[in-house]
Amino acid sequence: MKHDGKLKSVIDVIRVVCANAESELATLLAPHMTRPREAKKLLANLFAAPGTVVVTDHAVHVRLAPAANKAELVAIGDLLAKLNQRGLILPSDHKRLPLRFELARTKP
Repeated sequence: MKHDGKLKSVIDVIRVVCANAESELATLLAPHMTRPREAKKLLANLFAAPGTVVVTDHAVHVRLAPAANKAELVAIGDLLAKLNQRGLILPSDHKRLPLRFELARTKP
């Protein structure tokens, strides 16, 4: 699709920001994987995962349930722990509740 100049510039900036975020996340994830070259593929799986968002008085909990094997789940858990250490918040949250990323518990 062809966009006018201003809209194209905004879309291009968003694409670059998304690509940079994906690369940074892949860099955090890869060391925890048995196949580090597949980090972006596992991230795509994580981005597509079903999940829930629960807001409490203390945090915004994002619980994700990716389809992954045991080793991949361990790697994802390590990534989510690193993200939690960064103290991320939603930019528009006036309460400044921390984002807490978690793997959803699966039933045995």
